[in-house]
Amino acid sequence: DEGPLVRVHFIIGRSGGATPDIDRATLENEVAAIIRTWTDGLSDALALVNPPDKARALFNRYRDAFSEGFHEGYSPAVAAGDIRVVEGLSEQRPLGVDFHHRLEEEQRAVGLKVWSFARPLPLSERVPVLENMGFRVVDERTYQIEPHGGSAVWFHDMLLERANGGTIELDSGKSRLEAAFLMVMRGA
Repeated sequence: DEGPLVRVHFIIGRSGGATPDIDRATLENEVAAIIRTWTDGLSDALALVNPPDKARALFNRYRDAFSEGFHEGYSPAVAAGDIRVVEGLSEQRPLGVDFHHRLEEEQRAVGLKVWSFARPLPLSERVPVLENMGFRVVDERTYQIEPHGGSAVWFHDMLLERANGGTIELDSGKSRLEAAFLMVMRGA
C-alpha cells in the first residue's frame, strides 16, 4: 500500500534429477524480458534513433497512440519508424507511403504502407489506383494512430501482388511507384 512496487518470492519444489545450476544474471535477464511491455520497447526504440530530449517528447506523445491490435502485429522498432513518417504529415502533406519487400513474400509480393492524416482512405479510393498500377490487393489492415495532443492518423498496411503474377522489382522502381501513387491520390 505504500507504493507501486511489489516483491514476489517463489519457492520451487523439485523431485528427482540433478538440480540445475542456473546463472543468476541469466535468470534475471529472462525474468526482465518476460515482464517487458511493448511500450517499454517503444521507449527504447525511440531512444536509439533520437536525441534524449526528442525521444522523451515523442514517447510521451505516442506511448498510448497505438492500439493493442497494432502491438500484436508490429514491433516497437516498426512503430518508431512509423512515428517518423507520422510526424511529417499535415493538412498540406496528408499522405505518406512506403513500398517495401516483405521478407516472407520475397519478390512475388510487396507491402505498401499508407499513412493518412485526419481521415482514413477508403478501399474504394486506394484499390482502383493500385489496380491501374498493375497490382492486386491481397490483404489489408487499418489502424488508427492517436498521438497525445495531435490529429489522428490512419495507417493502412496492404499486401500487393502483380496482377500478372510476375515478380516485383523494387530496387529501381520504389521511388517512382511511391511518387506515382501519391500524385494520383492527390488528383494529378
